[in-house]
Parts: sequence; C-alpha cells; structure tokens
Amino acid sequence: MTFRKSILTVSLLMLASLLLLPGLSSAAPKAFSKGIFEEESNIYRVNDQKVVAQVGNEVELIDLVQGKLVKTLSTDQKVLDISILNQPTKIIILTSTRTHKIQKHIFNDQGVELSQVQYPLTLPKDAQVKWSAPANKVNERLMVRQGNHFSLYESTRKAPILKFDATVDKGIYEYMNIVDWDFDKFPYLVIKYSGERTMAIDYMVKIFNLNNKQAIDVGNLETDTHLKINQQNRLELWNSYTYSDITPPNAVQPDPLKEQTFHALYSLETGKPLLSNQLKFDQVTGQPSGWETQVVGQYVFVQDLSTRAWSLYQSNGTLLAAQKSGLEAEAKFLNYNSTNQTAYFLVSDGKSSALRLKPVKL
Repeated sequence: MTFRKSILTVSLLMLASLLLLPGLSSAAPKAFSKGIFEEESNIYRVNDQKVVAQVGNEVELIDLVQGKLVKTLSTDQKVLDISILNQPTKIIILTSTRTHKIQKHIFNDQGVELSQVQYPLTLPKDAQVKWSAPANKVNERLMVRQGNHFSLYESTRKAPILKFDATVDKGIYEYMNIVDWDFDKFPYLVIKYSGERTMAIDYMVKIFNLNNKQAIDVGNLETDTHLKINQQNRLELWNSYTYSDITPPNAVQPDPLKEQTFHALYSLETGKPLLSNQLKFDQVTGQPSGWETQVVGQYVFVQDLSTRAWSLYQSNGTLLAAQKSGLEAEAKFLNYNSTNQTAYFLVSDGKSSALRLKPVKL
C-alpha cells in the first residue's frame, strides 16, 4: 500500500468513527412521538421556527422549518414544569430528582444546556410545582401544590413565605376536586374545580388574590376547560367538545343551535371577560361533531369535527385564517410562523401510522 493510499484509508476511518459518535451521527432523527397527539401532551412555542413538545417526561425541541427533531431535552427525571423566556430565548425545565429535590435546567434555543440549579426545599410526595420568573425586582419563586394546599417559596429558602388552603364549599356536589391550576406572578392563583353530582360533572374556575384571600368566580362553564396565565398576565380559557347522541338528562351540554365560546380572555384583577371567540358547530347524528381547540403560545387553532374546517386566531382575537380545509383526520397544531405566514401541523400518514410535519401557507 502506498503512503498516499494509507493516509486516505486512515482519513476515511477517522471520518466514519466521527459520524458514529453521539450527537454527530448523520442518521435521520428518530420518529416523532405518537404521544404528541395525546391530549395530555404540551406544546410550547419557542419562536417562529421552533417548539418544545412534552409527552410525560419526554421533552423534545423541534425545528419546524427544517422539519426535524433538533434534540431531546429530557434529563431522565420527572418533569414538573416548563417555561419559555424571551430576549434572550431560554427554555426552563423544572424537574424532580430521585431524592425529591427540585432542579432547574436552562437551555438555549439550540437545545444546549446553559446551567443547572438545585433548590434547597424537598418536594412533598405527589406534589405539583409551578415556576415563576423574576419580575419587578422580585426574585424567582416556586408555587407548590399538595392536594388543596398551596405553598409559595422563594428560590433560596426551605420554608414557605405564604400558605394557602384552596378548599371551597362543595355545596350541591358530592365531591369537589382541584383538576388544574396556574400561577405565574404574585398575587393571582387560578384554580379549576370539578364538582361531581349524579351522572354529571360540572367545572368552575376561580381566581384567588393571595393578598386578601378573596376569590372571583369566572362564570358558568358548560364544558371542561383548559387554562393558563399568558405572557400578557391575563387568564386564558379554551375548550373542546364532542356532541353525544345520548346524554344523561341532568348533564350540561352546549346548545348546538347557538354559537359557542371556544376561547376567551379574562382580567385577573376583576375576573371580567376581555375577549370571547365564538363559532357555531352543528350537531350531526351518527358521526363525530363538535369542535377541538388547541392553543400554542399566542395562537389559537379551532376545528369543526363534522366538516373538518379549521380557523386560526391570535389570542388577542385577530383572525389569521378562516374555515380552511385540507387537514388530515388526525392533526396536531404545533405553531404559526409569522415570518413566512405558515401554520405547522403534525399529521398521521394513514395506514403506516408514520408522523410527519405538514406546513400550510396562509
């Protein structure tokens, strides 16, 4: 073998070995998780181009323009909370260690972990946690929920600076349970309750002011509702509903002859509605009908289940697309890119059950 050939051979071997190293492989990214279609999955908007998808403790950074998974951000720990900060962009993932300590992992928009912090407090069993970013000269805080009890912590302290019992009078209900909640900045804590009665469940949302412990009721909810406190410090509610041909006589069902509020904004200070997005969805006998609403960042997607027509709004009520068609039967809204005016969906390719990203130019 000549010297030149031997050098070429060694170079090719070195290149091959580099391509096999973790993080440097030229192989295509793994398939998208089917679990993203589950209702319990969460999509967080990073920017026009990228989102973070959470399915349980699996957290993935997805580049929608390139149509691929960028990196898995999972830390082999239980994921407690995810927040996205801007200017500069940071992805905050709160996790629980095996010894029940809370850790904060900070990633940039490329999926590179910038830092890791462990808080001094120990997490109670089966507790939930929300992280609150620093704001107005107030350091970051942690709100911990265990049952009906909420405790607010400063990041450097083991003892809570505030405790709150969110138990409410169950009234006519056999059981009254907390099923969802959100906390972003003091003093507002938002809680969704379910009231169980014979063959029916009712839902209600309350805004608590932790300064005076007073509660504000947010109207009567005819359907199960998702909630969050958005970046504009407003309460955002949205819902989905499938009409049933057979309904218990005492269960509340939306009237298919009327327009339905599928998305709304409320003032945290007063509980009064600021915006209500409504459409009419017909009930069709013998086939799925109703609507499905998905909210990602400041964008609201709603689809009529009987006609499959869909619309896209900004959360401030601005209509971006009305009564569009052409989506597959199974589609998950992921993001809207305001730069190229494209909506992105994850869709199923029919018989193969393979998932792919589908861009739709508006």
